[in-house]
Amino acid sequence: MNLYNTVFASILPNSPDPVADLKWLGLDRSFVTAAGSTMDSINSAVYNPHYAQFGEQINRGKIAAFFATHPERLIGLGERGITALLTPEFSNGGSYMADSGQGPGAKERRVPVVLGLYTALKAAPVALPGLHLLTLLLGFAVAARRKSGIGRLAVVMVLGCWAQFWVVLIFEGQPEIHSRMIVTGFMSALCIPLLVALVSILASKSPQPKPHVV
Repeated sequence: MNLYNTVFASILPNSPDPVADLKWLGLDRSFVTAAGSTMDSINSAVYNPHYAQFGEQINRGKIAAFFATHPERLIGLGERGITALLTPEFSNGGSYMADSGQGPGAKERRVPVVLGLYTALKAAPVALPGLHLLTLLLGFAVAARRKSGIGRLAVVMVLGCWAQFWVVLIFEGQPEIHSRMIVTGFMSALCIPLLVALVSILASKSPQPKPHVV
């Protein structure tokens, strides 16, 4: 299902030439009618008489090779991923039972710190990768100069966040992208306290060695 979503709900709907993409992927051009669909859509590719071809031709290696040979497509893919990451709640669900007296889709937000931060970042989404990069660089600096575990943790956190982000985008497609980005969203939020800790460590003076008494 994930590979289906990647091809028909992510690659083809955002393609300048869907027929050319189908040809590159080794699929019949008739699959173009399924662009933008999921497996349970009316125009799903599962109803195409050539659907067996999809299972024969499409695998994770081919999807990775497609994006490796079409790097310009990663820009739009990344932009859509950041937009989803900065929207860490579902628009089609609520927090209360139907008989709770709350309105349909009402959400409980006691102290929405992360939601408020991400809502503010939507005005300048480039600040999010900037936060990641700054945390990574300061993590390297702290790990190298102070031999601190916090520095190593920051490096692992950012690299893991990036890995999770791109695995979701490349191999899982657009449907339910908001729910699939929740882990990446939490990891991104943790970069903020990590960044504060890294700055504090770098700003603190190194302890001076005590003189030896003869």
